[in-house]
Amino acid sequence: MALNPKKTKDVWICFTDSIPEPPRVKVNDEEVERVNSFKLLGVSCQNDLYKWNEHVNQITCKANKKLYHLRQCRRSQLPTEVGLTNISKIRPVISMHRLFGQGFQIIYNKKLSVYRQEVKKSEN
Repeated sequence: MALNPKKTKDVWICFTDSIPEPPRVKVNDEEVERVNSFKLLGVSCQNDLYKWNEHVNQITCKANKKLYHLRQCRRSQLPTEVGLTNISKIRPVISMHRLFGQGFQIIYNKKLSVYRQEVKKSEN
């Protein structure tokens, strides 16, 4: 199986700043692009594996888009079934990412507490 250097990405994971960066990977005399973050099975990981900012930002962006539709349903006074359908689509986005470490939990809880309150307000 041949690697396609245009579709292949290289991530250098290091926990300290003192180690020099290794040489770039080459495939078929083409240099592979080095990235600082990557997405694996729906989870965005950064190159130091300590920060979860990018992943939390993606979750909040996704929840924000869905909450917008929920607010529009509430403003237009649609039947409660429409609101419940939207809530059932928002809640999994907010609560399915609780399986990570403590550093992730701190950032996650601060950012998404607003979204949880908004969903609870819409349920009433």
